[in-house]
Amino acid sequence: MQKRRFVLKISGEILSPMISEGKAASLANTLIELSKHAELAVVLGAGNLYRGRDAGSSIFRGLADEVGMLATVMNAKVVSSYLKGMGRVFTAKPIAAEVLYQRSEVDMWLNGGGVAFLAYGTGLPYFSTDSAAAFYAIDLDADQILKATNVDGVYDKDPKKHAAANRFLQLTYQEAIEKDLKVMDQTAFVLLKEHPVPIRVFSFDLLDQILKDETLGTHIYGSKKEK
Repeated sequence: MQKRRFVLKISGEILSPMISEGKAASLANTLIELSKHAELAVVLGAGNLYRGRDAGSSIFRGLADEVGMLATVMNAKVVSSYLKGMGRVFTAKPIAAEVLYQRSEVDMWLNGGGVAFLAYGTGLPYFSTDSAAAFYAIDLDADQILKATNVDGVYDKDPKKHAAANRFLQLTYQEAIEKDLKVMDQTAFVLLKEHPVPIRVFSFDLLDQILKDETLGTHIYGSKKEK
């Protein structure tokens, strides 16, 4: 039976402070277990190291984004190193000692049971790792985008500030945009509207359970017909 294929989007902040070796090893162990049941392509952010959008006005935004994309390579290399030969880093732009992203190469690696880390974002400034996750999900014909966050789904307001916040079980892309829920950025949704891939938003703490329980998190679809 062929495994389902997922693009897993994870914030680099789960590795904080900076790059915690203990947290990197723990994440790697979870990915190894998940890869026994699914094909995994991982887009790991770099919020623990550097965010281009948060750079001061004295730094050109394009340069700041370039630094942020390089930081995603650092995170990917560290976590990949704990995967006991099962992890490989593919980058959107040529970087010495790394494998340049090519769909066929990543496809073969995933089919062989390896975990692919898709680093350096899209290779272009002004695009977030959300947009990168959307692009790779489309290009690799993924069954679903899994987005691990610090809360257990998508809420109508910040659940950490509002005790009465309500979690959505299901949404469409359009509903998420209209409600300004900040699930993924607008560019990512524009890509996904043309080539719909379902999204599932859930708590990173539930990563080891996400493939076992479909009720976890919030499911987001291109249209109500897909639900």
